[in-house]
Amino acid sequence: GLTDPVTMGGRRRYYGLFIQDDVKVSSRLTLNLGLRWEFQPPAYEVADRYSSWNPGKTDPATGMKGAYDFAGSCQVCTGKRYFGTRSWRDFGPRFGFAWRPFDKWTLRGAYGILFDADSFNGYNPTPLAKATSTAWGGTYSLGVNPLQPWAGIFNWDNGIPASAYSPAGYNVSWGNFNRPGMIDPGYGRTPYVQQWNLNIQRELPNRIVLDVGYVGTKGTGIRVGELARINQLPVSVLGDYGTRLGTIIGSPEAAQTARVRYPYPGFSGTVSAALREYPQVVGNQTINVWGAPLGFSTHHALQVSVNRKFGKGLTIYANYVWSKTMANLDSSLVGDNSGPIDYYNLALEKAPATYDYPHVVKGYVNYDLPVGRGKSLLAGAPRLVNALLGGWSVSAIVNYASGAPLGFSAPSALANGWNGALNRANVAAGDLKAAGFDKRNFELSTGLSPKNTYLNKALISLPAPLTLGASAPRYTQIRGFGTISEDLAVQKAWRIAERVRMQLRGELLDTFNRSKLGGPNTSVNSLNFGQVTSISGGRQIQLGARLEF
Repeated sequence: GLTDPVTMGGRRRYYGLFIQDDVKVSSRLTLNLGLRWEFQPPAYEVADRYSSWNPGKTDPATGMKGAYDFAGSCQVCTGKRYFGTRSWRDFGPRFGFAWRPFDKWTLRGAYGILFDADSFNGYNPTPLAKATSTAWGGTYSLGVNPLQPWAGIFNWDNGIPASAYSPAGYNVSWGNFNRPGMIDPGYGRTPYVQQWNLNIQRELPNRIVLDVGYVGTKGTGIRVGELARINQLPVSVLGDYGTRLGTIIGSPEAAQTARVRYPYPGFSGTVSAALREYPQVVGNQTINVWGAPLGFSTHHALQVSVNRKFGKGLTIYANYVWSKTMANLDSSLVGDNSGPIDYYNLALEKAPATYDYPHVVKGYVNYDLPVGRGKSLLAGAPRLVNALLGGWSVSAIVNYASGAPLGFSAPSALANGWNGALNRANVAAGDLKAAGFDKRNFELSTGLSPKNTYLNKALISLPAPLTLGASAPRYTQIRGFGTISEDLAVQKAWRIAERVRMQLRGELLDTFNRSKLGGPNTSVNSLNFGQVTSISGGRQIQLGARLEF
């Protein structure tokens, strides 16, 4: 193993001011008012060893745009300790109210703006160490030659070649030998989330409270570096050049034959590399970007809950959520997103979120049986009878939810020549679920059984050669299998002494022994495409004893 010899030492700062007040306008109306100001300047490195690839800077080695900048106050440095911008206008208002227009009726509402923390996932205060490459620290370039990947990297008998090591220094052309990394110029503009809600609460007989509400959130400017796939080929070249994109050119004459411009003297690469915006970048690669504020999400939900506070031994809580979540990202965590299929048309990434579950029902009930001393039945039971029959309770938890939306992948538009995200299939209009599919007929032992075909494969097809698929990232019309789960518990408790209490508990998890099918295969070129190939689940019984003293 080889490790870069110098470790980055990042530093972060956070400042916040807020004012908050709760105003009781009357016995029926209360207002919650607040304003918060936050300042999160971009991170910097303890010894000013940050570097960032700059798409607008000229590379002296090639004369092309795209070269490294260096933080700090040296002769060739930027004069600043950080990259990105500073945001001084992060004001987050908060407003809420609670109004009781009539007895047993309450109306509540709120709105607020919350700013995302400048976190680099994994508790590392250095974005470069987590997400992007850096020209500082010394680096071993041991990747395969993109023109001759079969030739090997080096021979162990001869040792690691000295040419494979790039020492730390102010080498603006470092990205010509290593995959460049950059901190997005928009890093520092704080992502923010708007949240709002409106709820009506009604107290019903038997101490039951009904709550019906609307909840909305909207995320803006979420940091998703994978969406900024700089140096991706435009889609048009697939049709214009086709398989010639893999042709090797090493001279102006070869470029002329291939009908492409010769990028700069000394260039050696493929037609694909020559057509890129930054052809000097090593290995036909894209730029590794940190902090691009390109992500967004929206969520709207109807929420209904019923809550019966503990009384006469009975507690009930249940809620139902009907929602829709749209986004152009899977997560704000680095590495959780595959990137866009077409960087020049990011609108194609908007789709139901991977965590979009339109219908979710949860419920809990606990009932202390009215038997034993102090209860309505056998209230005067002898000690032995009370020990046997008193102190019993039963409880249940139920969970039901829709499945996650499905998307369909396809092979790359051009092997070794296309550096977009995973390709997608073509999807025609119609019911995407196979007619007649019944999960009760699943057969684990038969492999490609028609009974296990979940998708209508006639509507989902491979894109034509040298084209990108036209399907969306995910579809709300076709989903994986949802959640159906019921758990039951029986509990017996008795007091042994004033400060000693004993409890026995038996639980049936997945009480009705419901099995769950695995997700169908969604890769169009797979032999198992459209098939369900796995099953899981089964009842579990747990027994436990607890002594409290």
